[in-house]
Amino acid sequence: MDLTYLIVLPFAGSVVAALLPTNARNLAASWAALVAGAAALWVALLLPQVQAGGVLVA
Repeated sequence: MDLTYLIVLPFAGSVVAALLPTNARNLAASWAALVAGAAALWVALLLPQVQAGGVLVA
């Protein structure tokens, strides 16, 4: 289930960014950084499981 959420996260973030007002450039950039950081953190937390021979399943 982690893999499914990890794949959906950027798409959900882009939907939120698309709904932001057109003059909210700083907010959109901050939102993109937050989503990218969350995805990177999630991958980093899953790394030990993968290194131990585990497999991520959807």
